[in-house]
Amino acid sequence: MPHLTTRSGLEIELTDIRPAHFRIEDIAYALAGERRYAANAPLRFNVAHHSVIVSLLCPPALALAGLLHDAAEMLTGDIPKPVKGLIASAALEHLVGQIDAAIAERFGVDPKQLKSPIVKIADRKAWRWEQVSMYGPDILLHDERLRESQWDTFDDQAVARVPLVASDLESEYMFLQRFRAIVDRDKKQNELDASPFAS
Repeated sequence: MPHLTTRSGLEIELTDIRPAHFRIEDIAYALAGERRYAANAPLRFNVAHHSVIVSLLCPPALALAGLLHDAAEMLTGDIPKPVKGLIASAALEHLVGQIDAAIAERFGVDPKQLKSPIVKIADRKAWRWEQVSMYGPDILLHDERLRESQWDTFDDQAVARVPLVASDLESEYMFLQRFRAIVDRDKKQNELDASPFAS
């Protein structure tokens, strides 16, 4: 049976994917080592770094979904969109759907949120940030895909806290820190909601 072994030693059976197969440390490690743009970009962006940016561009209710929106790539790798358009298949879509569902259940996220329109907009805005960072603001004049008004929905100041270039280790750390910040925030909010003094 086809399987992959994670950094922590968990064996993931690809025909029987389960929530228990996923640890946030394994996801952070794998995504930090996965290059965006098939490693052909002038700057070495990785998927963990990208995911932190997407999460910061999402509203709080979708911050965890934004962080995990590409988590399936810990198993599939990051397939550039032009290539994905050529090799897209029902089997690949099914596999990604199973991985997404297992990860969403493991970390308490509605699986629909991983592909929600708001997360997708944040994903595209992060892509624009990467493109401008690599090629300069003049690229906005030459690629109309980078000039969509919907990108103004979110506050760019959130991205200012993220370093432009980060090593794999730094990206792994940022990913885990972002995850823990979201979980701690949600835990505190749940405690407040459960308080008998809550209004």
